[in-house]
Amino acid sequence: METLSTCSVYSTLNETKFLIVEDDKLGEYPFIYVKVYVSGLVFIDTGCGGAFRDGPANVTCLRVFLETYPIVDNDNQALNPGSEKNYVVISPIVTSTT
Repeated sequence: METLSTCSVYSTLNETKFLIVEDDKLGEYPFIYVKVYVSGLVFIDTGCGGAFRDGPANVTCLRVFLETYPIVDNDNQALNPGSEKNYVVISPIVTSTT
């Protein structure tokens, strides 16, 4: 089995809430808050990238992280293994068309 390396770190806030911080290529370290429900995951993503800044990582995409990366406080399972649950994304990023 391949060892997973990631450009993100996570903290467990409680049994159903997690904070993911990306070491993004722009050095902004965006926060992604994830709330796990029976039917889906809701997350607030302040990020704009995902490429690892200090070297290679094989998990650089948030979706891949959520679906494959083992979380110790989640019985060493990913938060959404096999994409079993739906996603709801809340993004505070606003783009201008002017």
